[in-house]
Amino acid sequence: FLSEKWEKVGLSPVFAVASPYQSSKDCLQKAAKELKRQNVDLILLDCMGYKEECKQVVEQSTGVPTILSNALMAKMVSEVI
Repeated sequence: FLSEKWEKVGLSPVFAVASPYQSSKDCLQKAAKELKRQNVDLILLDCMGYKEECKQVVEQSTGVPTILSNALMAKMVSEVI
């Protein structure tokens, strides 16, 4: 399902799983490092439950630019209103 969501817009996503509700910092770091091993250019934390702290953990673990989907939506809405 998730692949289809992004392939519709011409992207070929790779995934790693860490729940923003149940995962520990170690689990988040493990998922981030898995993405890093796959040589990603960008990481999107694609759940509204991720917080800024999660973004910082992922960026520090990978050195890869990371986007919070909730922050992206907030920015888009702020541009409209």
